[in-house]
Amino acid sequence: MKKNRSVFDSIFDYFELSFNDFNSDGNGFEDFTNRKDGKVEITNGEDENGTWEEKVWTSDDGTSKVRNFVRTSSNFGKLSEKNKTLKESDLKKQLKAAVDGEDYEKAAKIKKELNSLND
Repeated sequence: MKKNRSVFDSIFDYFELSFNDFNSDGNGFEDFTNRKDGKVEITNGEDENGTWEEKVWTSDDGTSKVRNFVRTSSNFGKLSEKNKTLKESDLKKQLKAAVDGEDYEKAAKIKKELNSLND
């Protein structure tokens, strides 16, 4: 067991030596683009889920990579039009079943949720 611990310690020490300076100022991997060694590639994009940025640092010898991916969504918590249509269709079916079953309290809750989809 002691031998396994020694191997683990060696691996951990290597990792710490390799990446310790990524966090030297307390900002973590966010500032790895300021490193003088290696190569940094930055890619930006936008899709139906919002904007994104990917930063990849590669060591000079190519043996190590650090990838940082950040997505910013202006649609956070909002349904896409397709999902909104599916949800609305499902709620209408539930509403009809509640009315047919004379569960008017449940029908009122479903109607309120339907109205909130269209706001």
